Amino acid sequence: MSITKFPCVRVKFPQAIVDQRALITEWIALRPDEYWVLISQSALASETHAWAAWDVLSRGKERDEMLSQSVDGEYLRLLSGTSHVSYGFTRAGVSKGDEEAWLAHLGGGAHSDFTTVAEKMNFEILSTRPAPELVDERMLGIEHGRGEGVCIGHLHLGQFE
Repeated sequence: MSITKFPCVRVKFPQAIVDQRALITEWIALRPDEYWVLISQSALASETHAWAAWDVLSRGKERDEMLSQSVDGEYLRLLSGTSHVSYGFTRAGVSKGDEEAWLAHLGGGAHSDFTTVAEKMNFEILSTRPAPELVDERMLGIEHGRGEGVCIGHLHLGQFE
């Protein structure tokens, strides 16, 4: 069974992140809206994992049950499997030293203009897609287990923390 590609691309920064706050401040000023998010290079285990987090976020938004005040913050929180919004940014957001990240358009699709958004930030778009070998489960707060299924379970269990 083939799954639809999640609306994200892997991007390379012009240089490793030195000042995380400066990059995020610039990102927030230049991105089209809060549905565009920068995700840690080590936070997506697969297309299914990315879609599962979007599905949980969509249901939470519809029910007015989001814990974060922003869509991008809620997505990072869910990937991190926690009820603490701040952990979402530290676990699944970009960090000092990162050379790459995932640029995602939550709820996006074929109309998502990744090229224009990446060019505004001087990011290079890569061909890499989310895969289990790229995820760092420990960074996401997973203490036991590895892989796509564990990451999907983690985001669901974070709802009950």
